[in-house]
Amino acid sequence: NRRIVPPPAKRPVKSFVLHNNDSLHSSLAITSTMSRRSNKSAPDPEKQLMIKVNACKRLLKEADYYKRETKENEEKLQMMKDDGKDPYDIKKFEEVLGESCMMIPDSERRLKESVEDLSIFVDTTNLEQESGYLEQARDLIKQTTLGGVVQETQVEDDAETF
Repeated sequence: NRRIVPPPAKRPVKSFVLHNNDSLHSSLAITSTMSRRSNKSAPDPEKQLMIKVNACKRLLKEADYYKRETKENEEKLQMMKDDGKDPYDIKKFEEVLGESCMMIPDSERRLKESVEDLSIFVDTTNLEQESGYLEQARDLIKQTTLGGVVQETQVEDDAETF
């Protein structure tokens, strides 16, 4: 007894209205499925800590990478000038160097925000047990916020560096 009736002309053509006894049941099933998805419990604090620690590590590596890249590009630019390379090439490479220099403050700002977020999370969250990530979090907070300045440090990680 299912009939699919096209909607009136005022409605968008995309939707169709089902006219049968099961329409109420199917809409309740959809509603209950949607409510099950939205009723997820709070994320595990240990998992949140792991994510925040790994984000800080990645941002620390990124900031270090931009500093090293800038230093290498400055040396390469100086070599280009000393060798008397084409002025157009030198000008373009200066633009590349400028872009690298602009990335340093941005990456340090994102690192600082991430470390502050991690610090607040560690201070406010009740973690039941001491874990490796909690120790790493405390080490990251110490090494990056000495004197309020982001320090150049190396992060040991299993992941390959840039």
